[in-house]
Amino acid sequence: MARALLYILCVGAALIGVDALLYRRYLRATWTPPPRRAFVKPVRHVPYRTLLRLGWLDAGQDSSFVRFAMKKPPGVVRIGCVGDSFTYGTETGRSEDYPTILQRLFRERGYPQVEVINFGSGWYGFQQAFTFWDDVARRFDLDYVLLGPKTFFPGRDTTFDHASPATIYLLHARHVLEGQGPRFVEVAGDTFEDRAAAYRSFIPSWRYLRYDRRAPAFLACLIPRGRELRNPFYYYRGDLEEEAREIYRRLLRRMTDSGTQIVLGNYEPRIVELGRDLRRGNLHPARLEEVCGFPYRAPKNHGSPAGNRLLAEQFFAILTGRARVVLPLLAFGPLKPSAAPSASASATSLDVYERVGMGLEDRRPWRFVEVGSGTLSRDLPVDFIRKGRIRSLLLLQAAEQLLPEAAFYPLPFDIREGMPLTLRSSHGDIVLGRVSLLRPDLQLGVVDLSGALAMAHPHFKDIGVVYRARQPLGRFLPGRVYLGEQALFGAGGPDREGQIGLYPIRRRFIQIYPPPDLLGRTLARREGLLTLRFESSHGARVVVPLAAWRRAGKGLVVDFDGPGLRHPIRRPGG
Repeated sequence: MARALLYILCVGAALIGVDALLYRRYLRATWTPPPRRAFVKPVRHVPYRTLLRLGWLDAGQDSSFVRFAMKKPPGVVRIGCVGDSFTYGTETGRSEDYPTILQRLFRERGYPQVEVINFGSGWYGFQQAFTFWDDVARRFDLDYVLLGPKTFFPGRDTTFDHASPATIYLLHARHVLEGQGPRFVEVAGDTFEDRAAAYRSFIPSWRYLRYDRRAPAFLACLIPRGRELRNPFYYYRGDLEEEAREIYRRLLRRMTDSGTQIVLGNYEPRIVELGRDLRRGNLHPARLEEVCGFPYRAPKNHGSPAGNRLLAEQFFAILTGRARVVLPLLAFGPLKPSAAPSASASATSLDVYERVGMGLEDRRPWRFVEVGSGTLSRDLPVDFIRKGRIRSLLLLQAAEQLLPEAAFYPLPFDIREGMPLTLRSSHGDIVLGRVSLLRPDLQLGVVDLSGALAMAHPHFKDIGVVYRARQPLGRFLPGRVYLGEQALFGAGGPDREGQIGLYPIRRRFIQIYPPPDLLGRTLARREGLLTLRFESSHGARVVVPLAAWRRAGKGLVVDFDGPGLRHPIRRPGG
């Protein structure tokens, strides 16, 4: 008996030792020290304890709450927009988020008493959005809360860490279904460093073993990288989506108990139905319509400036008591074949031009943005080609993709007709496509990738552009992509979704962005062209059509079924 017990103890100790070694290797593979900028800095109106509960907070938009006093001025009607990156305005400029555009609509249409404040933050789930509302936003004396258009993500709302393991310093508190609650569970630790260390400790605290759907580190280290194990100690044994929905119901009831008028505007019918089932007089659920095609979607899956305008228009209609809104849309398509300009001796390098511009016929400017890390982007000035000594632009056009949606890549050297774009690896070479100059007299070329790659959605992940393979390319990966003999991109994948990524080696990809007011004066026109324009200092100009546009049928028609808002906003004296 004693011998058997000793044997069991020895085997147990050996298993624990092996697990500890795997755990150390797991930490080395999944954990990097967080950069200083990752820690949340003091934010106006937000207590440090709330910052710890949230994990992170974005506050850079012109409409951000930090630019407003908490005390509401007399006679003002305040609207607070609560949500995630779609609310915050990720992938757009500081004044192109939907709350800023909504504020502009109220001003332009005769509602000077209305103030719109942005309480959105990127990568939030509803748990964080609710905490931010409960700790901060409700103290701004809001008359209306706009909740949506997304924000409800069960995968984010059933864990303390919905980031990747390498960014576990971004922990956030959560609610769990215990008692009449839900019960609020804080993250352990008073600093971001302490919190991260406690969460990934070999033996985590009971709150993580019990209330985090992610498996603790001593179990996660036993499974292959890229796979996920459900926490066997997790308190809720049912379906995780149902757990999240019940948490949503209880937190929404708490919000309505505040007495504020809440518009639950969402793209997801299931969330709208959840709100309707609550039957609260000051909760107004409304199905919103999302337009996902070019130019209403940004390359990393958020609303573009023009897409945010459509969202703001729908919220404006709901808040002012309209049961339906009809919004004009533009549809873009490929150009009709036309005779190309006669060839010159050589194609002109782009750096001889002082400015580059683009847009529709009314010359309302569109712009180029440089694709950055995460969801960041950087606006490029009109003289970026001349200043950056860019000699040519290469457009990577996949199947199902218009030219304006292509990934533009700036090059410091000239290109020529027929140059091969080749994927090279230890397993061989494969030509993905060849350069075709859009004009024989201009260093602007497109590579048609449609034989090998199709468009993925979202089109970008971090700084890399991603595609769906249309033929078996996996054996050539990883590798590098060359234009002639110049290495341009690293190539990786396919990932779990079957996507292949191209990651720039020297420069960043750039993309075309529309303005929020997409139509401008073209509202009276039925069709036209989207063009790219290169202009020299002495007035010479080259115009390159990229796509055709037309007014799309009846446009976007949205019916807000169900009873209207109980107290819609009226014009002063109306």
